[in-house]
Amino acid sequence: MKKHPSMKKLVAGTVIALGISAGGAVAAPTYQLKYQAGGSTLYMVNTFLTALELADVQKSAIKPGKMVPNKDWLRVPVNGGVIDLDGGVGEIDLSGGLQLEAGDGTVLALHNFTVEALGGKNVVSAVVEINGQVLQRMAIFEIGFDDATSEVENNGRLVNRKLFMLLSNEGADLLVNTLGLLVEPGDKLAVMDTATKLDGFNNGNDDSDDSDDSDDSDDSDDSDDSDDSDDSDDSDDSDDSDDSDDSDDSDDSDDSDDSDDSDDSDDSDDSDDSDD
Repeated sequence: MKKHPSMKKLVAGTVIALGISAGGAVAAPTYQLKYQAGGSTLYMVNTFLTALELADVQKSAIKPGKMVPNKDWLRVPVNGGVIDLDGGVGEIDLSGGLQLEAGDGTVLALHNFTVEALGGKNVVSAVVEINGQVLQRMAIFEIGFDDATSEVENNGRLVNRKLFMLLSNEGADLLVNTLGLLVEPGDKLAVMDTATKLDGFNNGNDDSDDSDDSDDSDDSDDSDDSDDSDDSDDSDDSDDSDDSDDSDDSDDSDDSDDSDDSDDSDDSDDSDDSDD
């Protein structure tokens, strides 16, 4: 695999792909994303964590997403999507979400994040629910590409690293007015890594044995998320970024050690890789 020398914007996984290189392959223009073959991890940064603490707001995962024990990381599986590698547009659909509960009992739920690069906008949206009432899908974050990288590996695995989740105007209004958080538009609340598989990808090498994609989860090596200053020191554990696809592991309880089990992250996709 190799990285594209330019920083051309292109979508991928919760998030978006930058400078995609298709491992020397001639890529077809459009690919569906395999169901639950990969996932995204949101590494919550200190700006967000401090705002939650000051407002007495507790965070939790909405299944099939999960919080990594002893870490401020939310993992969510990829539920599908479509990517145009040539045109730089598409979306990545994620399952689960994030729930925020205030001390007064107010509950804000952000369901089914979608990473979107459509109509000239690069955003992460979610379905908003307040106190049990579903309202609408809203663009919660704009995507910052300052340090982002993206690549397509020979086996069709699309990896996006260091996507900055910058609070949108709508997202800021929602968090301030619903929960009383001290945040502003443009605040970086998280960094996202994502990895997923392009369905039907063929680089001419017939990598049907993607079985060793299991280590994909951590090509996301956000090891330099340290430059996210407030990345609440996820900096080197970022390699678990794609264990998100094990989100239905009822045994998440032992995921506390996922930081080293980056190699298990993509086992979930092995089940469908036989058809690659």
